[in-house]
Amino acid sequence: MACLEGRNFTTKLYPRLGIWFSGYGWEGQMDNYGNFSPAVRGMYAMVDGMGLLMNGLGAAFGFGFAYFVVAIPSGVALGLPVAMAAVAAWLGYSAGGAVMVLAGEPARKWLVAKLRIPTERDNTKWVWRLWDRAGLSGLALLAPVTVGPQAGAVLALVIGEPGWKVAAFFSLGVIPWCVLFGVLTAMGVQIAK
Repeated sequence: MACLEGRNFTTKLYPRLGIWFSGYGWEGQMDNYGNFSPAVRGMYAMVDGMGLLMNGLGAAFGFGFAYFVVAIPSGVALGLPVAMAAVAAWLGYSAGGAVMVLAGEPARKWLVAKLRIPTERDNTKWVWRLWDRAGLSGLALLAPVTVGPQAGAVLALVIGEPGWKVAAFFSLGVIPWCVLFGVLTAMGVQIAK
């Protein structure tokens, strides 16, 4: 049940326990001495802690999927430990590459048309020169801080790499960046304290 009274939005979450969220934060029924009942205090702590955890995991995973550079700092800023934020960012990044591997052919055709990438080998084109120098491992290592998992995976598919290899290299290629950004974030948190 929800009601809207001016600027005070109240949502009943656990009516039996008397817990609700208003514009002023979590509220609940108090006893005669002005204290919340033990059930209300326990529910408050559990719901509040889970909400922060899910916000941090969602941010780290989502940014890992879309824009890896800010994934770990955003997870830590929302209360996650650095290691958990790094793992969530790694999972998000790996999922971004896997989605493109699964999307495969339609995404490949769109990127070839959009970026005018030649599908026949021509060493005068920038894509092929870069591929000869770095290969799939170089692309997998640079994609987290340059083009991201989606564009990088589709580029590797355009060039002709098998999907399983692209997914594996992209999942492994982001690990050094997870460690680096995790260490930098932990150092930043220590400096800020």
